[in-house]
Amino acid sequence: MSRSQLIIFGIVAIVIIAVAAIVLGGGGSDTESPAAELGSPPQDLAGEPDIDAAGAEDAIARFEAWAVPLRAAGFTITRGRVSSQNGAIVISGLDIGGPQDSLAWSWSAASVRVEDIGNDSVVLTPSGAQALTVIVDGEAMASSINAESIRIELQRDDSGRATALVANFVALAIQGEDDDPATIANGELRIDLAEGDGVLAAGSTVSLRLSDLVLPGQAGNPLGTEINLVAADLVFDRAVSGLALGRALQPWLTGAGGLAVNSLELEWGTLLLAGNGVLSLDEMGRPASRLEVEIVDILDMLDAFHVVLRFDRDLLADVYAVLLGEMGNNPDAESLPFTIAIENGQIVLVGESRGIGDIVLGTVTPLFTPATAE
Repeated sequence: MSRSQLIIFGIVAIVIIAVAAIVLGGGGSDTESPAAELGSPPQDLAGEPDIDAAGAEDAIARFEAWAVPLRAAGFTITRGRVSSQNGAIVISGLDIGGPQDSLAWSWSAASVRVEDIGNDSVVLTPSGAQALTVIVDGEAMASSINAESIRIELQRDDSGRATALVANFVALAIQGEDDDPATIANGELRIDLAEGDGVLAAGSTVSLRLSDLVLPGQAGNPLGTEINLVAADLVFDRAVSGLALGRALQPWLTGAGGLAVNSLELEWGTLLLAGNGVLSLDEMGRPASRLEVEIVDILDMLDAFHVVLRFDRDLLADVYAVLLGEMGNNPDAESLPFTIAIENGQIVLVGESRGIGDIVLGTVTPLFTPATAE
């Protein structure tokens, strides 16, 4: 998993925690609490200094109502002090590990505040130092997370069913073990949850917008390290069946869909594109996609790639001749249509429809190694 993939996974992992709260724990103040039914906090919590604080027993009971089914589902959850503050639950030293799997993760936060804003909204606000470890095939990649603000809101309908998750980030930074931090100035991820089976049922939609990303790990990339904008609207064609991600993603390993990309905008260096397509995983766990896009100033983009990648000169000459001809035929056009294929680990600008050779723009690495035994 590359560092650029890690920053996206960091966002998704935090939201998975909120999804887990919805699907398994309920997350709301009206949820019947297993700990409350016992009339006292669990034995391992007895004697903690927050027990005598106002509302602390209720806060602990509500926390356990969320945590118990997650633990039963294979999560590891530990915490420090749990207290009540103006009606909100405040949890210090929260540490959550996903189910053991070929693609696993753990996340910790110095403090998390959980507020029931109303019957139709629950808000989670992590603060202080945070850490994320992604474990791919037993190899851990650790990062620290800091942000000016992170706010995750759960929205529910009148029946109490979770209908949407909205995560907002300001000045988010993910620091790997070796690299300078990858940062996002502003970001929003919205998931509208369809009814159906799975943690994310088929038909659920995702809207993602990230602005002013800086990815130091992309130093040497023809497009540079700064991305002005990533915006996408996605639809899950297939369900994510469970919270053990490696197993849940097995049905996606066909290259035949998984996410429909209804719209995509990208502003990265000389690459300015908009389009749509499909996204899945190949049999090796690598992203696989076919996108139909419009690219602005394609020659500037190819020049930038050629400086770094040194394309075959004859191929490049053929491509330029064809593209200059198209631009001459339609001088008012601001962009030209292209197909970008991500296949066999390569990102390819497809030239077939123009009678020219394909140009390899880059490579992708596996998100995880599929385990046939799972």
